[in-house]
Amino acid sequence: MVRHSSEAPSPTPGGQTVLGSSIYPPEYIWNSLSDTQRDSFMSTVSASLATGDGPRKRPRIDLTTEEDADHGRVPSLVLPILPRFPGLDRAAIIAIFEHTFRPKKDLIKLRSPEFKVSALDGESFDLKSTLSGLQFRKVILIKDWGNDASLWAHCFSNYVAIWCEFFAAKHPVCISGMVLFHRRICDLARAYKWQDCILQMALDHHQMVVDKGDLTVSLSD
Repeated sequence: MVRHSSEAPSPTPGGQTVLGSSIYPPEYIWNSLSDTQRDSFMSTVSASLATGDGPRKRPRIDLTTEEDADHGRVPSLVLPILPRFPGLDRAAIIAIFEHTFRPKKDLIKLRSPEFKVSALDGESFDLKSTLSGLQFRKVILIKDWGNDASLWAHCFSNYVAIWCEFFAAKHPVCISGMVLFHRRICDLARAYKWQDCILQMALDHHQMVVDKGDLTVSLSD
């Protein structure tokens, strides 16, 4: 039976415990879903349990997307630097190394643990069906960047540090360009509204330089 309440699902008739099971989301995520998303989730779970094939056939709940997961694939040149950046998203670090980093969606993943907040207040999630089961994907919103440049500056500093580990020796001219870009964005953020224009400009320009794929182009240009 499909539930439409905002409460987390109760145990199923078959005795499977819903709350606390790895196949079900935490209550705060359940409460953030729409009725349609809850219907989809419960239908998939019910179909899986009806097969009687045990836990291996149940949907898997994860807070990452399939394309973001590195599935244990870490290039050998990346492994030595991981301990220098504890708490940062491993897939985002690998993306910098492999030139697949997308600033608009990946830069915020480079925040250290002290910038991570509880999802109890206002975080949004999408429900996604994949071959491996159901996954919850956090939706990055403009408001997640905050009302000033502090989080962006923190994440971009981590980006520069990681980039330098991989490419500074071969492309030293880019370092000063990135530092000057960092300074320019912080200066503009003090004079203009952050979320209204400066944040988007910073992400757009960073994305444009990455898309060019020319490491001789300075971010400050």
